[in-house]
Amino acid sequence: RTRMAFFLAAKTVLYRPPRISEKISTMINAPLRFKTLSAVLALAFFTLPGVSSGAEIFSWKDSAGRTHYSDVPPPDATVKSIRSAPAPSTVTAPPAVAPKSIAEQELDFRKRRAEQAEATQKASEERDRAEAKSRYCEQLARQIQAIEGGQRISRLNAEGVAEYLDDAQRQAELERSRAAHAKSCQ
Repeated sequence: RTRMAFFLAAKTVLYRPPRISEKISTMINAPLRFKTLSAVLALAFFTLPGVSSGAEIFSWKDSAGRTHYSDVPPPDATVKSIRSAPAPSTVTAPPAVAPKSIAEQELDFRKRRAEQAEATQKASEERDRAEAKSRYCEQLARQIQAIEGGQRISRLNAEGVAEYLDDAQRQAELERSRAAHAKSCQ
């Protein structure tokens, strides 16, 4: 009985229920510990090479009729290959390229700069051609509208005197303008 009393007295002295702050700290740190453990396990899983990823897998039955799987077959059993080992890779590394000298780097830089300038010039010329074509098409469209609208149209002759177009000339000019518009602007 004295031993039991001593044990109970020691237990009450040694055991203290956890404080609320300790419970909260444990609850807050538990997800952090889980995340840390998960990160370590994921890192280990993805960085460690697979032990049997390149190994051949064999299957056989023992005398009791149980099926066994292993990467090392027993010498006295009838073995069936489940997965063959992959063929060794025959890919060779590309030959090492010597670093370029300063002169070669400068030459490459000038070449790239000249190509960029040429590309910029081509783009500018293409843009100018597109704008000129757009202006030409607008001018043709306005001319067709004017002829169809019945406006009087005049031209300067060799002496610089304005001559007005008659109906036949107007019709010929309309057909010429429509043909040019259809050819260039469609």
